[in-house]
Amino acid sequence: LVRTGNVVDLGRILDENTPVFPGRFWKQTVDVSPHFSNLRRTDSVGGGWGRNEINWITEIQVGTFQVGTQLDSIGHIQIRDRFYNGWTTGQVVDAWGLNRFGIESVPPIVTRGVLIDIAAHKGVERLSSGYVITVADVEGALTRQGIDVRKGDAVLFHTGWGALYGTNNVEFLSGEPGPGLAVAEWLYARRVAITGADTWSFGPVP
Repeated sequence: LVRTGNVVDLGRILDENTPVFPGRFWKQTVDVSPHFSNLRRTDSVGGGWGRNEINWITEIQVGTFQVGTQLDSIGHIQIRDRFYNGWTTGQVVDAWGLNRFGIESVPPIVTRGVLIDIAAHKGVERLSSGYVITVADVEGALTRQGIDVRKGDAVLFHTGWGALYGTNNVEFLSGEPGPGLAVAEWLYARRVAITGADTWSFGPVP
């Protein structure tokens, strides 16, 4: 069991500058209408409702949850109409969401975190769009950092691409570097618990 360590917040702030793909969006605003409607109540007093003159503000948020920092469930991706293990969209998709393969099925993950700094290993601030991270890159970075990857680890890749988030959203969404298939197989062979990167997806694009 984990006895010591540090908690590092990897989340991005969601706001209207969050980079999103076409068809996705994130909007937020506040509702201050009670400051006016309360004054029209029959029991309003002075500048608000009731003897305490109370007013309030509420937040309104609408958007696509598949934006910003996220953990994808196995239900996110299909091949044609097929989900994992051959399930079809007709079997899985309901009006309210997916009836299986949802992110609620992922338990809390408390484990050792390993950040593999590929950008530093390559001596660049940011890997180029479409750069395929190789097993040699991964093993070289681990040797440089003096660490290893163990069963159950959370393995994160630093490519430098995340610096474009919120500063140059057009370039951020135009492509990305990422681990190639050989690295995915390398991670699988080591039975890591979870993996991620500072990009909008994971693998290299294009």
